[in-house]
Amino acid sequence: YNLTDNQNKELNLHPLKPIISYSICPNLTNLAVLGEYNAKSFSSSVYLYNLQRGTIHSLETNLQVNDLYWTTDNVLLLGKIIDKNEPNYSFSLYSVSENKFLIKDVSAVKKSISIKDNLIFYIDSLNNNLSSVSLTNGQTTEYFKVDSLNYETVLFPDITLIGLLGKTNTNISLVIFSLSQKNIVNTLSFPLNKNETYIEKYSINNQYFIKTYNNKTKQYSINAINFPN
Repeated sequence: YNLTDNQNKELNLHPLKPIISYSICPNLTNLAVLGEYNAKSFSSSVYLYNLQRGTIHSLETNLQVNDLYWTTDNVLLLGKIIDKNEPNYSFSLYSVSENKFLIKDVSAVKKSISIKDNLIFYIDSLNNNLSSVSLTNGQTTEYFKVDSLNYETVLFPDITLIGLLGKTNTNISLVIFSLSQKNIVNTLSFPLNKNETYIEKYSINNQYFIKTYNNKTKQYSINAINFPN
């Protein structure tokens, strides 16, 4: 569906069924499709569907991955969920222009993944290290070890800072670290009332929003949180 001219366009993806995941490139030129899923081998193949020409191009076949999305106009993240318990997720990065993997099978806590300035930040679920991987060449960098896998990463305009967002039954905590100095810069806490449950965070233009659910009223709420820049 085109939001500019309000026109529907049918995409012929029938040859790629069963399809388990897809993602539109940020420049709107290609649709990445994870299709031809085989339930017996848990394998699927990655294709590019050109949205202008309606052509299909094969990238990789017989991969054991569950989802995919674009990190840039060129690099696809291919994720694999193993089971319900950590460590249960890994990702690979695939360069479309180079037709090759930049890095494969990085163990990570899925909710800890954040992207900024051609870097993916994540918590390594095998060694508890806060790490990053380059979207340019696949090079990894380790920063420091964290005390729990139950964190989400929070990015700031200052690339030298990163926050770790955690939750308890009574509050949401944010520990801000310096990546260069490898020390704690600040610690913040945001209380939850007894009926509130934290769901997830959003970020729009460096403004963060926290989504919670009230178990008493059965309603969701979204509140702005003024984290420091």
